[in-house]
Amino acid sequence: DGCRTLVFSNTKRALDVIQVVLRERRVKFVRIDGDMSNIDERRRIVTRFNCEPSISVFLLTTGVGALGLTLTSANRVIIFDPSWNPAIETQAVDRAYRVGQTQDVITYRLIAAGTVEEKMYGLQVFKSGLTSDVMADASCGVHAKAGDVGGTVAGAYKLALPMFCARYGALVRACKRRLHRDSMRA
Repeated sequence: DGCRTLVFSNTKRALDVIQVVLRERRVKFVRIDGDMSNIDERRRIVTRFNCEPSISVFLLTTGVGALGLTLTSANRVIIFDPSWNPAIETQAVDRAYRVGQTQDVITYRLIAAGTVEEKMYGLQVFKSGLTSDVMADASCGVHAKAGDVGGTVAGAYKLALPMFCARYGALVRACKRRLHRDSMRA
């Protein structure tokens, strides 16, 4: 259909599985992951993807491909697995959505209901909203100590950071309502 797609994953193993499927379906693709340290080779692969319309998929690990690449020949971005840090995914999407992009860019996030990935995405939404709120209100102070969020997965969902901002409570209530509404649909 003429779409060119960037597929981002946090792990090389996930890209390995996707690569097998693409080969079976005879889809032309290129790939950059953490095993490729040669900068010139990376540039050649990026140029090849941008210049050869027959290559419809670019597989990238978020650690390597989310920064510093211009891939405006792509108009689809797939986030295969979420990251704990929403800024990483924003950077990944921005590889296609840059100056020079002439097409609409559509982003897909593959998230299964009732999984850790769904909780991670909820935390991303919360973090993004909180960041936007703090940036919009200079009087809003955020104070956290290293031990405020535990080193366990369960600890990551405890939002015990002392906040001194009137908007924080409203944001927490809105997120709780959204999570409750989403759980009722599932």
